[in-house]
Amino acid sequence: MTALSDVPINSYCWLLGAVALFVLGSKSLIGYRKSRGQLAKYMTWFGFVFVISLLAFSVPSFFTLDINILHKTYSVGEFFFFGGMVTQAAILWCLVLRPYMSVYIVTLSVAVMGLITWLYDVTHTRLSLSHGFVTYLDPRVSTWVIILMMIGLFVPVGVYFIRAASHQLGTKATVTSFVLGTMYAGFGLSAASQELINGQIISPLSAIVNLIISGMLLVALVLPWQLSVKLPAPVRGVVTPHAT
Repeated sequence: MTALSDVPINSYCWLLGAVALFVLGSKSLIGYRKSRGQLAKYMTWFGFVFVISLLAFSVPSFFTLDINILHKTYSVGEFFFFGGMVTQAAILWCLVLRPYMSVYIVTLSVAVMGLITWLYDVTHTRLSLSHGFVTYLDPRVSTWVIILMMIGLFVPVGVYFIRAASHQLGTKATVTSFVLGTMYAGFGLSAASQELINGQIISPLSAIVNLIISGMLLVALVLPWQLSVKLPAPVRGVVTPHAT
């Protein structure tokens, strides 16, 4: 077991994110069972796939700080990270790209790009541990792929949810839509900028920002307000994740 004071800050960041996304996935699943809406279905997959990724990033360091073991578990986490990108592509299609192309074009393109990038990363990514932080340096080609995905898949969805907040019915729906949009846009821009500057998706400073964003999302999801959702006109017929 690793002393709690020695656990890298990355692990606390990813673990809180996993908890928040588990709640998001669970509430989305409840919403999907009631509404059978496509957005709720894709949000369910998004939440649960990313939970696996974040747990692979976070949990092992609570038991060991062996670099070889962490490199293997981080590789597993990155595989599910790219899997989560496929679910995010489906969300982007549902909210933005539906009138223009098939969902399969979007998701399969991201899946192929992610798989190729992950296979390359397995042998080329470098991992080190110092000053309570795990450095997981992506090769340059992977850096640009991740930047493209974080900006292209996350930021438009974040902007969508922020703008949709004013169209929601009820305080819970408004707050959840705004915080969810902030999470998407904030994490997308933060991860892309860190990849560009440092060659990794998170830095010690951005880890603190991500902790705050994850905490905001978790609070917005668990507060016992009733959620009544009404999406704006461009996506009528699509039901957002909700709980009563």
